Amino acid sequence: MTEPANKEMTSDLSVSFVVPMYNEEESILPLLERLIPVMREIESLHGDVQLVTVDDGSTDKTSQLIEDFFSEMGSADLDAIQHLRNQGIGGAMRTGFEASTGDIVCTLDCDCTYSPEELPFLIDLLLRSGADIATGSPYHPDGKVENVKAWRLALSKSASKMYSWIAPARLHCYTSFFRAYRREWANPDLFQSNGFTAVAEVLVESARRGARIIEFPTSRGTRTFGESKMRIAKTTLDHAGLMVRTVIDEAKRSAGNADRPEGPPVEEPEESSPELLRPIQDGWTPVGQTPADSVDEEFPSKD
Repeated sequence: MTEPANKEMTSDLSVSFVVPMYNEEESILPLLERLIPVMREIESLHGDVQLVTVDDGSTDKTSQLIEDFFSEMGSADLDAIQHLRNQGIGGAMRTGFEASTGDIVCTLDCDCTYSPEELPFLIDLLLRSGADIATGSPYHPDGKVENVKAWRLALSKSASKMYSWIAPARLHCYTSFFRAYRREWANPDLFQSNGFTAVAEVLVESARRGARIIEFPTSRGTRTFGESKMRIAKTTLDHAGLMVRTVIDEAKRSAGNADRPEGPPVEEPEESSPELLRPIQDGWTPVGQTPADSVDEEFPSKD
C-alpha cells in the first residue's frame, strides 16, 4: 500500500471500525487476513484503533470465531458485542455507533464486498476535504461494480437514483455501507430503521441536518463467502416508505411549515492528513485527482 508523502502530516486521531455480522463463520477468516494489516497501518498513521464487531443474533459459530481470530490483533482494542436475537443491519449499526469511541468511525461489511485496503484512503479523503461523512460510491463515474447480480444492482442503483432526486444531497450512491464518519455524525439518533434501509436513512437525515457529505469512488464486488441476508421484498417496501417520508419532509420545509433539524455540534477539521494516493489500477486515478480537488462540487445541496 502507498506510503504517505510526508509522515509529519499524519494526524493524532483515534479510529473505530464497526463490522456487523450475522451467521458469518465463513467470512471471518478472510476478513481477518485483510483487515488486521489495514488496522495496523491506520494505527501507525493516526493513533489508537478500535474494532467493534456486532454479532447480530447468529446461530452459527460467528461469536466464537470472533473471539478466536481477533484475539491476534495486538494493540488494537476489540469490543465484541452479541445480540441475543437478530435485529437487522440498522440495529447492529446502532449498537456499533453506541460502542465506538474513535474520533472517526468507519463502517464496513464483513463479506469484503468493499475492499478493506481502501480504508486508509477513505479516511484520508474525509480529513483532507473537511467533510463530515465520506461514503463509498461504486456508482460514481470513477467507481465500478464487479460481478454483482443484475437484479440486486438494479435495486440498489434505482434506490440511490430516487434518493438523489428527493433527498437534500445529490449523491450517486446512498446504499453503500462503506463509510467514514466524524464522531459527532456516527449518531444513532440519525436513523430509526433496523433493516438495510438504515444505511440510506442515516445519509438522508445527516444531509437534512447540514452534514457535509463527500463521495469516495470505489469498487463493489460480490460476496465470496456465505450468503446475503437481505430480504428483497421487505427492503424494497422499507425504501419506499423512507422515500415517501423524505418527500413529505422536504415538501413541508419547502412550504415553510417545518424547521430544518439541527445537527450535532461540528468541530473544526484537521488541517491536513497523509497525502495518500489511491493505487492506480484499471484506469482509476489517484484520490488527489478525483473530486477531492473540487470539494465545493462534492457538497451538493438543493438549498
